[in-house]
Amino acid sequence: MPNYFIPKTEIEISKKIKDHVIAGEIAAAFLKLKKKFPTISNPIIMDTTKPTNITVTRKVQTELNLKKFEKQFSHLTLSFGEVPKRVPVRNKGIIFEQNFARDIRRWWNGQPISSVENKEFIEEMAEFVGLKKWTELYVDHVGGENTARPLVITDNSITISPGLSDIGSTISDITLRKGSTKSSPAKVYLSLKYSKSVAFFNTGTKKYITDAELESGLIENAGGLALINMFGINNGKFCAVFNKSLSKSHVEDTTKYIDRNILEGMIKSGIGYGYHMVHKIGTKFIYTKVNKQYRDSASHVKSVNVYYGGKGGAGNRVDIEVLTPKYLLKFNFRNKNTGGRYVSHLMCNYKYV
Repeated sequence: MPNYFIPKTEIEISKKIKDHVIAGEIAAAFLKLKKKFPTISNPIIMDTTKPTNITVTRKVQTELNLKKFEKQFSHLTLSFGEVPKRVPVRNKGIIFEQNFARDIRRWWNGQPISSVENKEFIEEMAEFVGLKKWTELYVDHVGGENTARPLVITDNSITISPGLSDIGSTISDITLRKGSTKSSPAKVYLSLKYSKSVAFFNTGTKKYITDAELESGLIENAGGLALINMFGINNGKFCAVFNKSLSKSHVEDTTKYIDRNILEGMIKSGIGYGYHMVHKIGTKFIYTKVNKQYRDSASHVKSVNVYYGGKGGAGNRVDIEVLTPKYLLKFNFRNKNTGGRYVSHLMCNYKYV
């Protein structure tokens, strides 16, 4: 699979490409194009799986003799093009997980670590979870193996699977274990987050909020009603948003209309417990041991505001902001597919308060 990369500086190229000769030629091509076309900020596109094949932006196609330009480089093959509309760019969160797992192994082995902040944090974390007392340490990067967490709606609860039980192994991105086998009982589960606003969960709703009922203008099935009533959402306005028939944007404080027990139970299941949250924002780490006490405190609802049509009022979505003592939870009902009309998912991002 291609791994597209659009360099902004020659230093980024040298970090991405291990072969110094190839990296040098790419950097030279990059700098020559920047000098010749100073208004073009991103003159080349690279696929790091095939680093000698360089794509030059079509914006300079009428002014650059590509064949002549290519002759300046011994190892590069150049062509005009642009980044595909749906580029499979490596996720920054996954890169963070991979680097952090590698740094934990390096720390254990007394080797250099990639950054000062990672080294300092790993030292603090090791002290907190008792790693220095371990005689063995195995580090499993399992971020790509996370189990799906669908909605589960019953007569008196809405939860994110697996419900209110320990979810450490379900959401772990990096698992630290004492034993040499993955069945080793002594484990620490790390859930890694990267950037300011990240998701607790992202779950499908089609089973409960159907296109047919939205189109009719009224949700009537028990599961769909439970979902919107949990937030104190007006049924008619909710449907009107997705039928594009809401006359103007509406923002409502629905705190006194929520189903508090249901909502707080759902938040508890979304946050879960039984793991350690490692959240990196810039160069700063926020570390949280998420046990039952923390989960329950973080799930207490202080206020709820519903934005029909999103914050701007014209979106094909309904946003809900739920304030708790620990987080501002940002829920939204929307269709995840480009051009999709009716609700497909309920998503929940969070920011610290």
